[in-house]
Amino acid sequence: MQIARNSKILFGISLLALATPVWAQDSAPAETPAETPAEAAPAAEAPAADAAPATDALPADIDPARFAIAEQIVALTIPNDRAAWVNQMMDVYAGTRMNALRENDETKQLLRRFPQMRRPFEEFLAAVLDAAGDVLLERLPALQRASAIGYARTYDVNALNAILGFMQTPNGLVYAQHLNEVALAPELAEWQQNIEQAIEAAGLPAAQEYMRAAQSIIAKDTDQNEP
Repeated sequence: MQIARNSKILFGISLLALATPVWAQDSAPAETPAETPAEAAPAAEAPAADAAPATDALPADIDPARFAIAEQIVALTIPNDRAAWVNQMMDVYAGTRMNALRENDETKQLLRRFPQMRRPFEEFLAAVLDAAGDVLLERLPALQRASAIGYARTYDVNALNAILGFMQTPNGLVYAQHLNEVALAPELAEWQQNIEQAIEAAGLPAAQEYMRAAQSIIAKDTDQNEP
């Protein structure tokens, strides 16, 4: 029985860790050196299946002229060293979750019971982070494209030119350079984690009431249909 419980705890820890990279996929574009759009580095090479489609494959509601300006805006927010950008994202977003996992009561209980598992556990977490970082780096071109589409769909040409003009000023370049620090602030990651827990707790009574009602309906239906 104890072996089964320990296995269940370990399996739950594994699932939690594997779910962590989802946080990073929703992240905003990050820090960039002061450079003009023409000097921005090309997108990181990605697998053909995930490569950003050509402009003629844009969604029907996206104006190519808007998209072209939006691409220049996005280029200012992506650094030359894409691997460092991905690593920083993973360290803050996934790292916060990994640290929470280490402090999880069941994790502590398992490692106290089997201290020899601490090294494999840490190696497992490191492998998850490495794998997630590789996936994110490969899909960076798709993130850049999605961001540009978002700009193009939201703003007209005049607004996009104004945004790009600001981003090319000294103050705008400073803003672009520090987007990463703001978006990846540990306090924001902590707030997101806390709000998820608070929302889950707030919705628990309604979920429990729903389950009671569903069980009652199923029980009545079963009784009525019994021969």
